[in-house]
Amino acid sequence: MSRSLRLLGASARRLAAALTGLTLLLLGWSVTAAVVVDGAPTGVDVVRGVASGLGFGVLGGLVAGRRPQLSIGWLMLAAGLSSALSSACDALAWWALGRGHSTLAEMAYWVAGWTWAPGYLLPVTLVLLLFPTGRPPSPRWRPLVVLSWAVVVLATAGWALTPYEEQDFAPPPAFADAEPVLAVPGAGVLLTVALPLFLICAVAGVASVVVRWRRAEPRSHERDQLSWLVLAAGVLAGLLGIALVTPGTGPGLIAVAMLAVPLALAVAILRRGLWQLDLVLDRSLVYGGLTLAVVMVYAALVWLAGSLTDAVGPDLRIAAVVVAAVATAPLRDRLQVGVNRLLYGDRDDPEAAMARLADRLDAATHPADVLPAVAQGVVRTLRVPWAEVETARGARGAAGTPTGLAVDVPLHYQGREVGTMRVAPRAGESGLGVREFAVLERLARQAALAAHAAALSEDLVLSRERLVLSREEERRRLRRDLHDDLGPTLAATAMKLESTRDLVARDPEAAIVALDVAAERLRASVAGVRRIVDDLRPPSLDGLGLAGALREQLDQFGDSVELCLDVRVPDELLRTLPAAVDVAAYRIVSEAVTNAVRHAQPTRVDVVLEVIDHELALTVSDDGSGMPAHARAGVGLESVHHRAAEVGGTCAIHTRPGAGTVLSARLPLEIP
Repeated sequence: MSRSLRLLGASARRLAAALTGLTLLLLGWSVTAAVVVDGAPTGVDVVRGVASGLGFGVLGGLVAGRRPQLSIGWLMLAAGLSSALSSACDALAWWALGRGHSTLAEMAYWVAGWTWAPGYLLPVTLVLLLFPTGRPPSPRWRPLVVLSWAVVVLATAGWALTPYEEQDFAPPPAFADAEPVLAVPGAGVLLTVALPLFLICAVAGVASVVVRWRRAEPRSHERDQLSWLVLAAGVLAGLLGIALVTPGTGPGLIAVAMLAVPLALAVAILRRGLWQLDLVLDRSLVYGGLTLAVVMVYAALVWLAGSLTDAVGPDLRIAAVVVAAVATAPLRDRLQVGVNRLLYGDRDDPEAAMARLADRLDAATHPADVLPAVAQGVVRTLRVPWAEVETARGARGAAGTPTGLAVDVPLHYQGREVGTMRVAPRAGESGLGVREFAVLERLARQAALAAHAAALSEDLVLSRERLVLSREEERRRLRRDLHDDLGPTLAATAMKLESTRDLVARDPEAAIVALDVAAERLRASVAGVRRIVDDLRPPSLDGLGLAGALREQLDQFGDSVELCLDVRVPDELLRTLPAAVDVAAYRIVSEAVTNAVRHAQPTRVDVVLEVIDHELALTVSDDGSGMPAHARAGVGLESVHHRAAEVGGTCAIHTRPGAGTVLSARLPLEIP
């Protein structure tokens, strides 16, 4: 069922595009004939027909293509096509008359005499009755919908069948002797009947808008749509009034007035995605701009020919049209490129997209602005409504307004995923096209680099915070050890020595005992000083080096578990390790072995030191019970991660219950 609906939707969009293109071709001919053909309609007649065709035809085609299930778009398209066909046939009639094709001229004039009727009747009757939902306000209004269709049919048939002498408007002298192709005597009664019915339907259309307005909630979507129509009606009335009282401004004001209502209808229906236009508007802009270019070039050529000759004959005018068409042919590609850039951004120019994104990244002055700059660049580059970049650690940057739909593009840097870029399709689209994906894949490379840089910046900030915290904790510990332990001991020893001085003369034996106590306290103080120094940096590292210090440390557990230390790093390299890396490696291995022996009950623990990719790699593995699946890292494991991060390294722990634990750490051989 869904596949059938999609096929019907695609067919409807193609039909809307085809009818819109036909409307533009007819209007192009009408404008060209107004300049080329002698006696052809000019001024207000042409402006009125072209404005109605452009407004209702092009915008109606857009609405029909984007909302094929809504009847409003198809009614607008029918009205625009009707006006365009009438104007084109009128121009064709004069062209054929000038070349002696009287039969073709009379038939074209007859078609032009009745095809205009739907273009004026449909918007005033059915469009008002059905706007904006495509249905009447309630079932009680359905007879008026039927009556409106009947009025359109009766009026169109009346103008087509009524003899010219019975019509309200007499034909021009050139067609005074012509007769309608299907003239029926007495058919004027159809017009007589249709006129009052039309007035009833027009009043009903206005009444339906009022009824919908009163029923709609004050801030509802329907009230908003009706507001656009009311605004257009006010603009239409005002412009027509100005045109009536201001001579010389009629054609221009009438053109704007004729565009007001269809523009309001299209905006009211499509305003949420008005600038994410589809193929209908794409082709409309291209061929509409091309037609305008042809007319301008033609007018320039005719003016030039007229200035060089006394009179511009038909043959010279035809030659000017041919030259104008040839001269403007290259503009088609340029127009297509410009329209595509307006609708789809830099989709067809990946290099420009990359350059624009690079410029935005260069303009980001703070690390926190990098991810929003990437998202904003994607929105501006592809003309999508929303984009978001999220790093693997949860940092986010977004731009635009979310639409509910999103396409995820993974971001990879050096073979690992560092984040995700989410992009919302344009309004009315269920996804992105192949060309959009191609551009996104290229943008994702820069976005991945930006996400990686943002993660590094975040790591740097966290590392600095940890360093500051660690330094302050170390200072607090030193202060506690010195103030609460070593300080009181030394103070008591000093007081003991002072009291002993008084005993030397009168009780030498007691003085000797007191000196022994003071000496013991001094030895305890020296041991305390050594303990404090050992906590700062193990002395075995200075005396034995990293490998020897680790062997000495592991010997403490030799009675309870089998320990194996495998050092695959040259002694020269171990002796030149930075002091911070030296201490970090010693502390990480000591903590990992201690945790394994105390908590996992292993029978064997292996420690391996090697150099991988210019980094010191530490691996501590055991065959113990492993960590439970939901166990939380304690102080010891957190300390391991912090010590690795302090020197710019990484640490990872892999465990399976009952299958042992493997701790892997990578420390840089050089600290910048």
